Amino acid sequence: MSFKKVLITIFAICMAISLFGGFTIFAMHIIGLIIGAEQGAAIMTFASGEISDLLIQVSSIGIVVGLILLYLTDTHTLTYHSEKK
Repeated sequence: MSFKKVLITIFAICMAISLFGGFTIFAMHIIGLIIGAEQGAAIMTFASGEISDLLIQVSSIGIVVGLILLYLTDTHTLTYHSEKK
């Protein structure tokens, strides 16, 4: 596997974890609002404190890998390449 493919894989995994984690935090906040009281506050505090700190670290790794890819390949991940017939 080439170095570029390894970086693309790491970038994709980090971004997928970030997106899924953001949805998880959102869902935990909604559940906390529905439950209410001490249990709901505990769920929301855990989501805001523990999980979001981990997601920030994973997202930062993904951003650094994405920047490395940008400089190595001179294109970003959303660059469109048309197929020539």
